[in-house]
Amino acid sequence: GNARVCGAGGRGGGARAGMREWLGAGWLIAWPDGRFEANRAAAEMLGVTDARTLVELRDQLDVRDEVTGVTMAAGDAPLERALRGERAEGRYVLRNSTTGIEHVVQAVAQPLVTDGRITVGVLVLNDLTAQRESERQKDQFLSVVSHELKTPLTPLKALAQLLRARLRRHRSEGQPLDLDSFAKNLLTIERQVDRMNGLVNDLLEVSRAGQGRFQLQRADMDLMAVVRDVVQRYIDQTEEDGRYRFIVTGPEVVPVEADPARIEQVLMNLVGNAVKYSPTGGLVAVAVSREDDA
Repeated sequence: GNARVCGAGGRGGGARAGMREWLGAGWLIAWPDGRFEANRAAAEMLGVTDARTLVELRDQLDVRDEVTGVTMAAGDAPLERALRGERAEGRYVLRNSTTGIEHVVQAVAQPLVTDGRITVGVLVLNDLTAQRESERQKDQFLSVVSHELKTPLTPLKALAQLLRARLRRHRSEGQPLDLDSFAKNLLTIERQVDRMNGLVNDLLEVSRAGQGRFQLQRADMDLMAVVRDVVQRYIDQTEEDGRYRFIVTGPEVVPVEADPARIEQVLMNLVGNAVKYSPTGGLVAVAVSREDDA
């Protein structure tokens, strides 16, 4: 009847309502003598199974502030502060010194007061590790795509300026136009635009996947036909510099049930990487084989 969870302004109702939002998360309860208990979720986050006191727990964990990166000093842990009558909240990186495994957590700690005396401290942990990793991968992806989107812009601008200069000289000086060269420049522009369009489509696919709207559109298709088509595109794209040779080997026909658009994306990236990471040219060999049902 007299027990309450201290919150802002010393009112327990709002704090209890806030704590209900953390049901299913990890929690620890500690007593003033340093003993503590934890549920399974908290034990998994901490990676500690044999610690029975806060001192033992602190000896096995390295804790640092997620934002500042500053390592937490002894006695400043949220649960220790709760046992001093404080409310503590923050985001921390917990590193198990034995296993080296890290978890990013949001922590809220509060004291439980009975008849004016701190009975226990309560710590609730919400694991943000997967969320942080997802955000890191998204940032990395956007960085790569931004770079890839910028790459075609330089040659596009240069070719546009070159074509304008040729037209200007043709009009002002009567200089004849080299139509073959003109056509090659326009073809290069078209290829660069197709490349940028592909990157934009990739971004849209990622957006759909993030919103749970990614669906495979399966259909009967010939895998070899798609492979040959993709390789031919790169033959056409690299024809001018003449540094690459392409070979496709495999059965005449490989019938599969798959999403043609997604298979094409995979192959464009696969063959594109072979070209991109062979900057001095050479042989790009694409082989397709069948083994049983694979």
